Amino acid sequence: MDVIAFREFCLALPFATEEMPWGDDVIVFKVMGKMFAYSDISDFTWVGVKCDPVLATELRETFPEVGFASHMSKVHWISVCTDGHLGDSFIKERISDSYS
Repeated sequence: MDVIAFREFCLALPFATEEMPWGDDVIVFKVMGKMFAYSDISDFTWVGVKCDPVLATELRETFPEVGFASHMSKVHWISVCTDGHLGDSFIKERISDSYS
């Protein structure tokens, strides 16, 4: 997944909005004022998404490409590597879960 596909996927979700509250490098997607995904757009190597705590632990233990999201709750947020090892469908599923 590249940053353009990430942005298009997030904005295609109903009522999703985008912001850049932390400067020009980090894009944040929200629904009804709540964040559901974010990433650094100049160094698009990961996507941060909200995740069920039990699932977050399971995903981090199963996939080396899933880790803790920078500057976010270690319980409720994960980062997913965008290098292609997990595939776009895996990333989209994590974004959709976060959005829900």
